[in-house]
Amino acid sequence: MEKSERKRIRKRIMSWALAFFTTMSAVDVSGWGSIAAHAEEAVSVGAFEVTGGTKDTDYSYANGLLTIKTDTALTIKNADPDTATTDRIYVDDGVSANVTLAGVNIKVGSPDTTAPFQIADDSTGDVTITLADNTKNQLKTVIVSIDKPQCAALQKNGEYSDTLGKLTIQCEHTGEGHICTESCGSLTAEAQVGLDNGGGIGRANKKTTANIYIKGGNISASSNNGAGIGGGYSSGEDTLLSPLSHIYISGGCVDAYSLNSGAGIGGGYVCKKVSDIYISGGCV
Repeated sequence: MEKSERKRIRKRIMSWALAFFTTMSAVDVSGWGSIAAHAEEAVSVGAFEVTGGTKDTDYSYANGLLTIKTDTALTIKNADPDTATTDRIYVDDGVSANVTLAGVNIKVGSPDTTAPFQIADDSTGDVTITLADNTKNQLKTVIVSIDKPQCAALQKNGEYSDTLGKLTIQCEHTGEGHICTESCGSLTAEAQVGLDNGGGIGRANKKTTANIYIKGGNISASSNNGAGIGGGYSSGEDTLLSPLSHIYISGGCVDAYSLNSGAGIGGGYVCKKVSDIYISGGCV
């Protein structure tokens, strides 16, 4: 290549570079960094920190209750995961919530059925709970009186139908052909106190539940007289009209048990109708 040709090429490259930087200097990029930071910024609400979504649009907080209002992905953790809070989480009726738990620690006692994590009764929304890697999440009830509380720790009340929503619990790697290890997120759901209590994961006392899917995570679910996963102490007076059904376990490491007279997975002490429980994977 001749010397004159090389000089022309260098001039052309320098002209392109000058044009590029001149253009970029006219673009206001001052907000780019703040936009990226805002996307990752946690918002403090009560004892929780919430990442994702917009407060009062996708979620709200009042009187100790964090309410999830839309299907926008949210990550929730305690500001201090080592200290249990009495603040609770509630998913509104019909909302297909997409929630990642990344260090939630809730321990509550109430004379009614206000669970640590509660999905609206008979909701048509499909709620997905993802357990963040290397995090410990705890949902527990504490005794109020000998027969209270009657809620589940992770509560989903509703009789099976074509429109009843699903509750799916999974780890971050569900769907990857993954076998859960200790590094996968964990969930402890305990309703171990009282006589007429609910299940660890499932229904409150005298209610019914269906459409529970466990696909991943390290899960420990337990109850006193209810089931670890499934029913509370009793199905109620109309036991034949209050069936418990459609529980699916396809992944994860699951430890489910009752301290007294319920099943590990299935019904509580007084339960007349249980059906459609499927275990196809994971370790149980």
